[in-house]
Amino acid sequence: MSSHNPPTNVSKRDSDLRQQSGKTPICTGQTDLERLELRKSYRVLREDIVQQSRAEEDNYPQWRQRHNHLWDQVQHPREAVCDSRIFEVLARHVAQQMDVVIEVPRYD
Repeated sequence: MSSHNPPTNVSKRDSDLRQQSGKTPICTGQTDLERLELRKSYRVLREDIVQQSRAEEDNYPQWRQRHNHLWDQVQHPREAVCDSRIFEVLARHVAQQMDVVIEVPRYD
């Protein structure tokens, strides 16, 4: 097997880039459609968290499990940004839940 043959999990576009430049692309392994679906899943999760937070439902363990499942699929910076947005929404939700539990005077 020649060292110039791309692995089987590399998309056609990544393979073409490798042949043109002679270098291995940094982010490989997912097609544009797979990445699009992953970003869509992140948006759906974010909307679920926001809507259920407003309804004062606490599904934090389920959200965290879905979030971790999506994170396992992240291979590119653009999808990592989506992940950080989910993390921010989850952190805000937990902070609001803690405000309900702990009521102390604030001097902000």
